[in-house]
Amino acid sequence: QYDEDQVAEVWARLCSRLAPGGLLVEGTCDEIGRRHVWVALGPEGPRTVTFATRLGSLERPSDLAERLPKALIHRNVPGEPVHAFLRDFDRAWAAASPYASLGARQRWIAA
Repeated sequence: QYDEDQVAEVWARLCSRLAPGGLLVEGTCDEIGRRHVWVALGPEGPRTVTFATRLGSLERPSDLAERLPKALIHRNVPGEPVHAFLRDFDRAWAAASPYASLGARQRWIAA
């Protein structure tokens, strides 16, 4: 565990120890493994952020915000890219509601 102001230092230290072509995956999940968010990092820094969930546990994609990695969780405020992403994903989720009859997975894909 580390504080938010230590993210860059911790990531740099961890990534400095990667094997050539290596990747660091850093993230968090809920206590029973239904909701996950992780960042994949290479030596150059963050590459991707992944949102994974047991779809039946969500009302909307922004429910995953509580599991954002430390580098992102305090940036989930208006004006920040992660906030805009989750807001737009919620809107797409709502627009994809007709797919709900085909299952949550199809709705997630459509959103």
